[in-house]
Amino acid sequence: MTSQEEPKIEGTLLSWRNLESDFQKEMNTQAKMGSNRKAHPLGASNGFISTCFLIEFDWELGDRHLPKQAILKMVECDRLQSQADNLGDVDDVFSDTEFTFLRRVSKEKDFQKAVPLPQFFCGRKFGLNGLNAGYVLIEYFENIHSRHIYHIIPESGVLQIIQILAKMGAFSLRNPKFVAEFDEKLLAETMADYAHPEKLHRFLDTLLVKFPEKKSEIETLRTQTKYFYNIDDYFKRMSSTSKVNMLTHGDLWPGNILWQKRRRTEESNGEFTVKAIVDWQLTHHGTPLEDLARFLPTALSGKEYKNNRDKYLLTYWQELQKEARGLQLPWDTFDELIKQYELVLPLVIIVYTPLFVEMIDHSTNGKNLSQKDLNVYYEKIRVTLDEAASCIRKWKL
Repeated sequence: MTSQEEPKIEGTLLSWRNLESDFQKEMNTQAKMGSNRKAHPLGASNGFISTCFLIEFDWELGDRHLPKQAILKMVECDRLQSQADNLGDVDDVFSDTEFTFLRRVSKEKDFQKAVPLPQFFCGRKFGLNGLNAGYVLIEYFENIHSRHIYHIIPESGVLQIIQILAKMGAFSLRNPKFVAEFDEKLLAETMADYAHPEKLHRFLDTLLVKFPEKKSEIETLRTQTKYFYNIDDYFKRMSSTSKVNMLTHGDLWPGNILWQKRRRTEESNGEFTVKAIVDWQLTHHGTPLEDLARFLPTALSGKEYKNNRDKYLLTYWQELQKEARGLQLPWDTFDELIKQYELVLPLVIIVYTPLFVEMIDHSTNGKNLSQKDLNVYYEKIRVTLDEAASCIRKWKL
């Protein structure tokens, strides 16, 4: 049977034989899948690029240590092509970065203790052996809840992520060689295309149509496109906000976190807790403030962010001090952290806010959202625009 004739997984370019072979090599096993193997489409992830499947293996050897199920996350040329106008030529970036990262950290026990991750089973770089697809096969968790930008993450969940980021930051400080492996070169290729000023202006025009009452704030935000004509200027600005390069997730928001709901007890009212952080497709070294500037405005309600932003940043500062155990921090004082956060925020917001607006339109057209969800979403966007404009004016950016 030729490679073209090999059974493919639910109409994808990846064959079952490819998957089995990759799994055997990575997991050091000779186990084979039986005829009852299945792939259940889970649809697209919260974002644009990946398609996911629930894999049921049907191992013939019956090794109890092998997983019965796993999540197959794929990036394919066809799906990338459909988003090319928005995201540019990002096939190798989105696929290879996550594969490389998950495979690398699967051997770093200290990182796994600091950051909850799904177990990595195997994967494949984009374009390997002529296959116009890339994938990762990772652990499947039951009873997982998805949270989006139109959901409010309770304080307990936000604080949990802040503690994780502090631990990841301390790991970065202790392991600079590890961090250096994930430079921003591949990300720079993506940013140079996706965040080209012409596209940013177009995105901002769309934002202006949807939020005309925020014209002043949007036009103020538009001034920051000057950092994207030469993408090196963007990275220089971002790196200047941290004295030490640290590992950055690069796309940290509630949709890229797997949440579980606690059992309702006297101590817990059934709030969500973090099970794992996923979607490491844009991970790179840089300023850890990038993750905070993306996560806090998308997780908290607009009101909570506006009134208590510094409380959460102070928690991060204190947790990082505790975890770093005397190592030099990226900022000398908490006030310096606040300033650098406010320098980072507009550059994060100008890229992700229009994308979230477009994501909502693309996935729901607003039709499937309750009025409550829409109100949460609109409030977050408005507060985010206010915050960005305020920072630009305050620091004369």
